[in-house]
Amino acid sequence: MRKTAISGSSGFVGNNLQNYLKNYSEFELLSVRFIPNQKIEFDTDVIIHLAGKAHNLKKKCLSNH
Repeated sequence: MRKTAISGSSGFVGNNLQNYLKNYSEFELLSVRFIPNQKIEFDTDVIIHLAGKAHNLKKKCLSNH
């Protein structure tokens, strides 16, 4: 059985993907917050990245663009 890491697992797509994959794969859910220069190590066969910034209530951008 493959080990799958899912970022964004609490979102709509991630939550539904978890329900689908639970019969086919062992998976690890990731809850990550932005920290500059953060390093994350994975011991998985597959990484599915679904995380994104969903709400910007302060209307601020992190970049200088």
